[in-house]
Amino acid sequence: MFCPPEVGEILFKTQLVTVKVLRKMNFEAGGIDLSQYKEGDKCKLPLWLAKALDENGFVEMVDDNLLTVTELSKALWKDQHSSTPLELPEDFYLKTKLTLSRLRENVRDFDTEKELSSLSMCFEDLVNVRLQKIFQAVRLRADIPDFIKNLVLEERLLYKQLERVLSKWSKLIRGGL
Repeated sequence: MFCPPEVGEILFKTQLVTVKVLRKMNFEAGGIDLSQYKEGDKCKLPLWLAKALDENGFVEMVDDNLLTVTELSKALWKDQHSSTPLELPEDFYLKTKLTLSRLRENVRDFDTEKELSSLSMCFEDLVNVRLQKIFQAVRLRADIPDFIKNLVLEERLLYKQLERVLSKWSKLIRGGL
């Protein structure tokens, strides 16, 4: 399965996020009738639309789209102590990117800067732990359903791409043996 990076970006931007409607919208965007929502409603919208509406004061993204340092630390600890990647929410990378972005935009004091630093380090560590497991599985050609099932979409795409590249490389080196 070949998946260019643009597809991953499209998948990311079309993931649904929760927003709170700040003012009535009497228009349609991206095929979604926004007039159905009134002030105070919570709804799920694609990230690309939620960001545009947020920037224009129609909605605000709510905190259930965000991760805490504690949640990330727990995920890291569990993954570090497991031989295979543990199951994460399918929107894990989306929530992490949104959280880091929100913190970067709002760094005004030492506590927020400290939280951003902790979250960034924890996220990097977790990504590295999971990457190591993916690389190992591809290297060993372990097409284990439980292993793949526990990967989030972005990781499954990476796994399949690495598997394809390694297979081609191996055939090339071995001369088609």
